[in-house]
Amino acid sequence: MPAFRGSMKKQRFLNLVKGSSIARRVLLVLLAAVVLSNAVVIFSTISTLEQQLLEQRQQQLRAEAERLSLQFDAYIGELLRDVAFLRHAPAVIGLMESRAVDAKSAASAHWRDHLQQAFLQMLAAKPMSVQIRLIDANGQEVVRVDRYGSGGQVRVVEDADLQNKAHRDYVQAGLALPEDVVWLSDIGLNRENRQIMQPPHAVIRAVTPVYDSQGQRRGVIVVNHRLEEMFSRIGEAAQDELAHSIVRSGGDYILHPDRSKTFRFEYGERSTLVDDLPEADQFLADPNRQVWQTQTTVGDQRRLFALKKLGYQLGSKRQQLAVVVSLPYRDAMVVSRELLKKQSVFVVTTLLVFLVLATILAQKIVAPLQHMRAVIQQKGRATRAEDLPVDAYAEVGALAREFSALLDELTAQQRALENEIVQRRTVQTELEQNLGRVARANKELEQFAYIASHDLQEPLRTIKSFVGLFEQKNAENFDEQSQQFLAFINQSASRMELLINGLLEYSRLGQDAPWEPVNCHSLVADVCDDLAVQIRERGASVRFRGLPTIVGHAASLRMLFQNLIGNGLKYVKDDVVPCVEISAQACENGWQFCVKDNGIGIDEAHRERVFLIFQRLHGREDYPGTGIGLAQCKKIVEQHGGNIWIDSARDGGSCFCFTLLGEQHGKT
Repeated sequence: MPAFRGSMKKQRFLNLVKGSSIARRVLLVLLAAVVLSNAVVIFSTISTLEQQLLEQRQQQLRAEAERLSLQFDAYIGELLRDVAFLRHAPAVIGLMESRAVDAKSAASAHWRDHLQQAFLQMLAAKPMSVQIRLIDANGQEVVRVDRYGSGGQVRVVEDADLQNKAHRDYVQAGLALPEDVVWLSDIGLNRENRQIMQPPHAVIRAVTPVYDSQGQRRGVIVVNHRLEEMFSRIGEAAQDELAHSIVRSGGDYILHPDRSKTFRFEYGERSTLVDDLPEADQFLADPNRQVWQTQTTVGDQRRLFALKKLGYQLGSKRQQLAVVVSLPYRDAMVVSRELLKKQSVFVVTTLLVFLVLATILAQKIVAPLQHMRAVIQQKGRATRAEDLPVDAYAEVGALAREFSALLDELTAQQRALENEIVQRRTVQTELEQNLGRVARANKELEQFAYIASHDLQEPLRTIKSFVGLFEQKNAENFDEQSQQFLAFINQSASRMELLINGLLEYSRLGQDAPWEPVNCHSLVADVCDDLAVQIRERGASVRFRGLPTIVGHAASLRMLFQNLIGNGLKYVKDDVVPCVEISAQACENGWQFCVKDNGIGIDEAHRERVFLIFQRLHGREDYPGTGIGLAQCKKIVEQHGGNIWIDSARDGGSCFCFTLLGEQHGKT
C-alpha cells in the first residue's frame, strides 16, 4: 500500500510538470516573476555600483594627474632656483670680469678654480643635475662640469674637450635674454658632439644670461637636468594598474610604459598620443583646456583616460606638456564583477529553493482540479454535484459548485436551443415561401407596369393623332378659344405621356444593371455636355473637382447627377445666373456628395415631401416637370446603400447631400 501511494504521488508530480497544466503555468509565471525581479535588482545594483566606481576611478585618475603635475612643477621650481643661485655666484661674476681683461691672467685662473669647485659641489648635492656649464658671449664653453667621467663620476672637463656651442638654440636664446630671466629648453635626449649619447637619457636645459657689475652681458650659464630620476619616481609612486605617459605639445611621447615609443622624434620618426587616442588632438590644440577625461578603446582594450597640461614659461606654446594617466576599464569594474558573481550564486540558490516550494504548493492546488477533470472526462454531461469536490477548501470548492450550477444551466440552455432551432427552421421555411411569392409578385408587377405603360400610351397617341388631324382639317374654322382647347388637349396628353414614361423608368431603376467602377468626375462632365445647350442659354456655371471613382450602376448614377444639376439650372429666378457646385468627401464606408445651387431654395417643412413621387411645390406654368425626378434620385441613392437629404445653402438656394456606400477608389 505505501508503495502504491508513492507511485501515485510520483504520477501526480509527473502530471504536474507535463503538458500545459495550470500548475506549470503558475510555476512559469512565478519563476519568471522571481527571475525578472532579481534581474532588475541585480541590474540596478550593478549599474549604480559601476557608475559610482567609474566616478571614483575618474576622480582617482584626476588626482593622479594632478599629483604628477605638482611633482613636475616642484622639479622645475628646483631647477629654476639652482640656476638663479649660480647666476649670482661671486665666482661667475669674477671669472667673467677677469676674462674681459685677460683670459690667461692669474685672476682668471683663480676664479675659474673657484667656479669649478662650486659646480662640483652642486652636482654632488643635486643628483638630477648632469652638467653645468659657463659659456661666454661667443658661445665658447669656459667651464664645464658633468657626470660623464669613468663609471659616471663627476668630473671637470679639460680645456681641450671644451666645445663651441654658438650654433645651439639654447645658447642663442640665453644670450638674447634680459637679466634675471631663465629660459627652459624642450625636453630631449642629451647630445655630445651632435650625437645622441649612449645610453640615451632625457634632459632639460635651464639657461640664464650672466651680466657683470657694469650691466654688460658676458655669457650664459647652462644646467642640464636628467629626467630619468623623475620618470622613475613617477613609476614608483603610481599604483600597479595605472599607466603614466607624458607628451609634448605635438603629442610626441617623452614618457610611456612602452619605452620604444619615447623620443622617436629624436630619430626622425613619430610616435604620438594622437595615434593611440585620436580624440586627444583637439585637447592638445586648445590652449584654454587644461584638463580632459574620456573613455575609449585602444587596440582591443577599453580604457579610462585623464589628461592634464603642464606648462613652464607659459608664454611659449612650444613648452607645453601633458600628463596622461590611464586605467583599463576592466580593472576599474573588478568590484562590480565580483559582486555580480556573488549575486548570481544567491539568485540560483533562491530559484532552486523557490522551485521546490512552488512545486509542492502547486501540487496541492492542482490535485482537486485534476480529480474534477478526470470525473468530467469520464461522465461528461452525466456528472452530478456529488461527483465533484464541492466541499473542497476555498476557491477549488467554489469552482466545483459553480461548475455544477453551470452544468444545470447548460442543460437547460441546450434544451432551449434545440427548441429555438426548430422554431427557426419553421420561420426559415415560411421566409423562403414568402420570398418566392415576392419574387413572383415583382415579376408580375414589372409585366403589369410594362403592359400598363403601353396600354396607357396607346390611347394617348390615338388622341394626339386625331387631335392633330382634326386641327389640320378644320384649322380655318376654329376660333381662338377652340384652338386654345385643342392646345390644352395636346399638352395634357403629352404630360400624361411623360408621366407614364417617368413611372416606367422609376419602376425599372437598377434592374439587371451591372455594378462597375464609375469615375464620377468623367460622369459629371458627360452630364454637363448633355446639358450644354441649357447651360449656355442661361449663362450658367457648373463647378466640380476632386470627384472620386466609386462602384455602382453607371446609368442610374448618370440619371442622379442629371436630375440634380438640371434642377439647379431650372429652379432659379429669372434675374439670377444659375451656379451649381458639386463636391465630395470621404465618409465612413463610402463618400458623401453635395450638389449646391443658388436657386429659389426649398422650405424646411417640404424637404421630406419633395422626394415622394408626383409631388410638386410649384405650378407647371412656372417650372415645368413631372414630379418624378427627386423620387428617382432617392431610389437610386437607396439602391447604392446611401441616404439623401436637403441642407440650406449658406447664400440661399439648396444643397442636396447624399451618400454612396462602397469601396473608396480615391479622387480624380
